Formats: sequence, C-alpha cells, structure tokens
Amino acid sequence: MIASPRLQVFLVLLYFAGMAAAEEKTAPKLEEGYIGLYLGQQLIVHVYRVLLDDDEQPYLPVRDLLTAWLELTEETSIVSASKPVYLLNPGRQVYSLDFDLKTASCNGVAFALPPDTLIMNGNELWLRFDQLDKWLPLKSRWDLNQYSLFLYPQYKTRGQVQAERRSMLSDEATRQAEAELLGSAEVRLPEYGALSVKSILKLNYPLKVDPKPAGFESATELNWDLPQGNLYLNCNNLDLEFASLTHGTENDPKKWTLGDTLGDSTRLFSA
Repeated sequence: MIASPRLQVFLVLLYFAGMAAAEEKTAPKLEEGYIGLYLGQQLIVHVYRVLLDDDEQPYLPVRDLLTAWLELTEETSIVSASKPVYLLNPGRQVYSLDFDLKTASCNGVAFALPPDTLIMNGNELWLRFDQLDKWLPLKSRWDLNQYSLFLYPQYKTRGQVQAERRSMLSDEATRQAEAELLGSAEVRLPEYGALSVKSILKLNYPLKVDPKPAGFESATELNWDLPQGNLYLNCNNLDLEFASLTHGTENDPKKWTLGDTLGDSTRLFSA
C-alpha cells in the first residue's frame, strides 16, 4: 500500500519534529556568563565571555581562546566553522576539531569527545573547559569560588621567547661593555712620597723616655710607599731614642717601639 503524498509529508515532518525534540532534551542548557581568565598566575582578562551550563561549567569560544590568548594560528586554507584547524608554532603541531563527528585531533590522531562538550552556538564552536587539556598541551583548573579559569600552557609562548631573547641580548651587551672597560683601563701606582703629610709636632706627655724626659719639637713628614707597602715617618730633629717609650708604673715598666729606626726615618708599618 502506497501512502498518499499528504501522508508522506506528514510522516517526514513528524520525523524531524521527533529528532528536534530529542536533540533539545539532550542538549545542555547554556547561559551567557563572565569569568576571569588566567595564564598561569597572571590575570589576562578580567571579564571573559563564556557559556555556562547548569553546573556552572564554562564553555569557551574556541577560535578566540586559541588565537588571541594561547598563540595558535588558524589554518586559513581550510575554511570551515565546524571543522577548524589550528597550528602551534614553532613545532607546527596541528590541532583540529570536527563538530559533525564530535572529535578532536592532534597531529592527525583523533579521539572522541564526551557528549555535549562541543557545541555550536552563533556559528561558533564552544568547548567545555575540561576538554582543553585533553586536546591541547596545557593544564586547566576551574575555580568556582573565584569564578576564574586558570590555564597553564606546557609550551613557551611567543612572549616568553621574546623575553628570553631580550635578556640574553642584554647580558651579552653588559659583558661586552665590561670587557671594553677593563681593556681600556690603565692602572697607575703612586710613586714613593706621592702621599705626603707634613706637619710640625709638639708633643708633651706624662711618660718617661729612655733616657731623656718626654717632650720635643720636630718637623715631620709622613710618606706612603704604596708599591712596597711601607709607611715611613721622617723626623728631622728626632732623637733616635724616641722610638723607645716607657709607660706603666715604676714597678712594672713597659716599653713600646715604633718600627725600625733608620737614620732619621722610622718605618711605622711594613707590608
């Protein structure tokens, strides 16, 4: 028995109505929301637009997340909203999604995504956050208390590579500048007598000088022989016995000698 054309149209409409009803029952109810988006511990977007299910799990816009924040590039030769392909430089690793088959792939190796984790909304693919680290080389953590998503890429971003290059160039420039400075430096040591202090000393002190009483007047000159490391005290009118002083009590006299007395020069310190 062949159904009439009118009955055939009714059966077709009934079939599609049933399919739509079944899809509506299984599709998650999503609402627009806003979260904080972190790369590592750095907050990169204070208010990031996502879709949230009844359990407040965020779905992320695939194209915007990958190209704007994770530094992947979209393969423009393959234009398909339901089957996008992305490249990760410099390794040129290929990551793709297939909305029709509900699969994700890395370098041609595909795996099935759990139901309702990949959806099409507004002609754009959205992927639930917990599938990101199964598909891409990163780790993810959703903090419901902070209402923030933390992403930890397991590869160096262009920003990190550029910062390392700048640091290397700066270190190399510093080393070259130091080498040039050391190469052009000229070291000069002062000659004997370059550092000189001249004075007239008048000393009077309650000590005994062997064998004469304390007190004298003498023109002195202090010279520093830097290359040899010696400090000289030249005294024109100094009694040689000045180099031996006695102090303390009569029952316990002590003597103090200033260096080696050589003519009218006394070496106070020696290297």
